Amino acid sequence: MGGEPETVCCNTARVSDKNRAAIFMGARRGPPTPYQFHLERLTHHKGSPLQEEHTPPLARPRYLGHWLLCGLLWLIVQLPQAARMTTGGWLGRLFFRLTPYRRTISAANLAIAFPELDTAARQKLLTAHAESVGRGIIETGMAWFLSEKRLLALSRFEADPAALALLRDPHTPVVLVGSHSTLMELGVRLLGLYVKAGGMYRPLNDPFFHHWIRHHRARAATELIHYKDMRHTLRFLHAGGNLWYALDQDMGPRVSVFAPFFGLDAASVNILPKLRERTGAHWVPVYMWREGNRYIVRVAAEIKLEEGETDTDVMRRVNAAYEAEIRRHPEQYYWLHRRYKNRPDGSRYPYPERRRR
Repeated sequence: MGGEPETVCCNTARVSDKNRAAIFMGARRGPPTPYQFHLERLTHHKGSPLQEEHTPPLARPRYLGHWLLCGLLWLIVQLPQAARMTTGGWLGRLFFRLTPYRRTISAANLAIAFPELDTAARQKLLTAHAESVGRGIIETGMAWFLSEKRLLALSRFEADPAALALLRDPHTPVVLVGSHSTLMELGVRLLGLYVKAGGMYRPLNDPFFHHWIRHHRARAATELIHYKDMRHTLRFLHAGGNLWYALDQDMGPRVSVFAPFFGLDAASVNILPKLRERTGAHWVPVYMWREGNRYIVRVAAEIKLEEGETDTDVMRRVNAAYEAEIRRHPEQYYWLHRRYKNRPDGSRYPYPERRRR
């Protein structure tokens, strides 16, 4: 990578802990704080899929277990970094023991991606992945509870100079092409410390954690956009925003093209050419990885559209860039999702079925 690591702090709205708690408890006293206004702007955007979404009072007795889990995570985050990572590794191994469905999916994905490994080597990688998943849970708590100062002390930022210039230009729209990793929540928080960027998000089924996580993501992002809200996405990019967008999940053939990913064609969301055509957005890859007990946020060189390229050609290059990065830290990629579930011939990859309760 070219250029020296740089620190670019993101200017996000500040609000007192008292006001932030009041917002999440459902209190509505006095004029809205900047943070409260930000949430209302997210949930009441005209024409948005979020228009009917409201933050429920999270102090209800039904959420006591959720608060206890958050409290336990807060306690673990107070440990030294080495102890946090050790605890996370243990937690990940336990998680894989208790969730055979996710363990089997991860094992199937690793068999596809690394056919050259023998059984013992692949099992070793699966165990390392389990530990990384557990560390990611602890790192999610770090994203929620650690101060900017402490996070900056644990991380470093590297950037391609030309790509960084694009990100700093307030009139140039940029799609930060991201990927899913086991430390994604912390990675996005760290990215927000160095680069001003909005982010796409998909609602969670659990209402407590949906609003809790969205609350914390809003501290890192200049704006949060529902993944189905194309009108909001286009307006944000037209205004010259930087938008983090992870394209490495199978969202179905209707919105995808099939391009190789670790040697097997995978449904790949083909939104990049459309966003470039509509807004002139540049494509800049960004990666967040764990290196020992520290972290790196790395902005890579711009992916430029080549003359005559099809959508499939573009996603083939994007997937190749993903793959090259993931091979450097294979245990940290999010192998738990069904990356190859839709096949080009219309069939489904034989992942295990989730047990119905």
